[in-house]
Amino acid sequence: MSKACGHVIVVDDEAMMRQALQHVLDANGYESLAFDSGEAALSSEAISAAVAESDVRADDQHVR
Repeated sequence: MSKACGHVIVVDDEAMMRQALQHVLDANGYESLAFDSGEAALSSEAISAAVAESDVRADDQHVR
């Protein structure tokens, strides 16, 4: 098994989008963790990624 290209956090409240992006990342050699909310991602002890993808319009996120 080859070494992962990097770690990516995926945050999206839509399950289909979250799963699709995670599948694409994993298929291209990235190790990804997916969460359905920003709160869940921030409370996870597993977070140590260089990149995070987040749904800007997620219900629990307030972007300023």
